[in-house]
Amino acid sequence: MQKNIPYIIIAFGFAALTAFLSFFDLYDNFEHNLLDMRFKSRGLMDTRSDIVTVDIDGAALQKVGKWSPWSREKHLPLIRAAGEHGMDAFLFDFYFIEESESILNKNDLDFEDSSLTVDKIKISFPNPDKELADASESAGNIFFAQSFKPKKNKNEPLKKRSDIMEKRLSLMIEKNYCRKIPEKDSVSFSDLFSAYDIEAPVDILIEKAAGTYFFQSDPDSDGLQRKFPLVMRYGNLLFPAASLATALRHYGVSFADVKIVPGKHLSFDLPELDEHGRKNISIPINKKGQMQVNWAGLWEDQSNFMQDFRHYPYNVVKSFQEIEYSNYVLAKFKNIVNLSFDGNAKTAVKPAIGYIDAPRKEIVKAYKTVMMRGVIEKWILENPNGTAEEFKKVPAFVFNEIKNNNTIANAFLDSNLTEQPTLNKLLSQGSILFDYVIDGYQFTSVKQLEKDLENAGIKDHPPLIQLQRNFQIINNLNQNQMINEQRPLYFYFDPKAPRLAAGKGENQKLIVPFEFVGKKMFYGLTAAGTSDLNPMPFEARYPMVGLHANALNTILDNKIIYEVPKMHVALIIGGIGLLLAFGIPALSAAMGGLATGVIVVGYGWLSFWLFTEQQIWLDMVGPLSTLAIGYLGITVYNYIQEEKNKNFLKESFGTYVSPELID
Repeated sequence: MQKNIPYIIIAFGFAALTAFLSFFDLYDNFEHNLLDMRFKSRGLMDTRSDIVTVDIDGAALQKVGKWSPWSREKHLPLIRAAGEHGMDAFLFDFYFIEESESILNKNDLDFEDSSLTVDKIKISFPNPDKELADASESAGNIFFAQSFKPKKNKNEPLKKRSDIMEKRLSLMIEKNYCRKIPEKDSVSFSDLFSAYDIEAPVDILIEKAAGTYFFQSDPDSDGLQRKFPLVMRYGNLLFPAASLATALRHYGVSFADVKIVPGKHLSFDLPELDEHGRKNISIPINKKGQMQVNWAGLWEDQSNFMQDFRHYPYNVVKSFQEIEYSNYVLAKFKNIVNLSFDGNAKTAVKPAIGYIDAPRKEIVKAYKTVMMRGVIEKWILENPNGTAEEFKKVPAFVFNEIKNNNTIANAFLDSNLTEQPTLNKLLSQGSILFDYVIDGYQFTSVKQLEKDLENAGIKDHPPLIQLQRNFQIINNLNQNQMINEQRPLYFYFDPKAPRLAAGKGENQKLIVPFEFVGKKMFYGLTAAGTSDLNPMPFEARYPMVGLHANALNTILDNKIIYEVPKMHVALIIGGIGLLLAFGIPALSAAMGGLATGVIVVGYGWLSFWLFTEQQIWLDMVGPLSTLAIGYLGITVYNYIQEEKNKNFLKESFGTYVSPELID
């Protein structure tokens, strides 16, 4: 035991120092770099299909104009799309803090009208804020961003609010967009991410939106975005981040019911088990209220439309709203007929006119479509082997389209389904009625058919485009369990309209009706050169609208990262100290070095495996540096002792024994 005292001092000295550094986060920059390596080693991660982004990209700026920012009316088509096409939530990741200016168009005034009054002139001025708010209220799923000015230190006093901001804050409190911090929690919440000033959106947007929440982030000391603040403290009020608020909305949980223990966890009970079998969600947070974001990967992976997230360009969503308006009305009318009037289209007309926010002629058009196509579909369902020649009442192409759509739907609804139906498979089996135009054509794949048609001088063949479109629509309906409520399976198609797609290269996907049902869409700037791009573990310039999508995906998809507590890390470091003090000295130099190397490699592998497979963040810097520096210290000590022994021998026997023999 006596001879181990130097080893105990060296080993536990280094272990105690490292544990101290660990508790006070003094080597975090090194650990964060190793965490980034674990993200990259793990690679890309599949994400939820209901979390997506709408991108104000370079193409949008080129078409609409530079971001200065844009005037309010530029966002109206997207808000309408959010309301018309079944999105769950549409979240603005930029601010409307200043009231917009109303600019009068002189063409709107009749200067020859002698009765022109001041009131008439006032009415003629557009009100962009009101238009934006009214569209948001109609959609019912629009969330606006509020801004805070974070404190530089926790003792920084609150800035006096203006009367306008006081009114806006009162509105947010009234609508329960925040909650008061109980007096008993004031001290424990003192280290939370805090602000000295608030900048809320204009009053009318707060009044008519579905919610108003903050989008700000808090990067690590090296500037990388790894963590995400779930809550913000402002005075005695606590505000949820937009991603947390969206998660709570998803589960039907109130922010008031969320339990927050800074430095430990943020948790809430669920009304029922979620798809991961969770009855309670507990998210580890630090004292600032930050969670560790489980980044899914690159902003845009060329090999998979599902990774990192689906990104829909602004221009595509805007065009979609305009092109698919009639299909929106048709879908709403079918929904009313099938869910409320047991398939009786005639009885549904009058209620639909009052319920659907659309021109009367569009609703009547939808009624006629449902009546006519409904008769065809009913006959097809009663006569599965029937043909257009037998039915006789409509052109063959109309009959065949509805029959094909039902064939596609049946393939998706097949209870014996072992793999996802594809259009290639259905055409190869001869299940789909289709005229290939080319005499004696032998089908192999849709892609090859497109090439062969183009070589034959037939480019963008409308029947093929319509078939592909209908297949994708029914696929969307199946994913959202909406096939039966959208009967008859007929959808408007304009062969002259542009084909809308998202994704690049081989992974382009057609954007068709029911694509956006249930989606949580984060709307923000992604164009190169804009200010909202920052570094994260996978990329040096990542659009920050994706940070909120990643944070929400971490919560909803049960991808929560659990950091091993500091106390447990200290115990691991202590165990390594024991090994160094008693294990390594008992081995020869060669075996001691080998054992140390094996432990370093094994611990490193375990750290990477736990992160990749179990989402556990195990500290690497503390234990490995203790092992490496401790082993080096013991080796140096042994070397010094050996030198002392050599010198002792020389001094003791140098006068009696020849130098050669001593050597």
